Amino acid sequence: MAQYNILGWTEKELAGQPWSYLIHKDERSAILAKLQENQINSKIT
Repeated sequence: MAQYNILGWTEKELAGQPWSYLIHKDERSAILAKLQENQINSKIT
């Protein structure tokens, strides 16, 4: 069963969005997502 957030997006749909961490219900997941994004960005540069 798909979990929907306030905006009606499923978690799977949110996973592909770069801004998904901003509206994630779980703050720890949001922090992890931001850290992962920073790691990816630092590898590119």
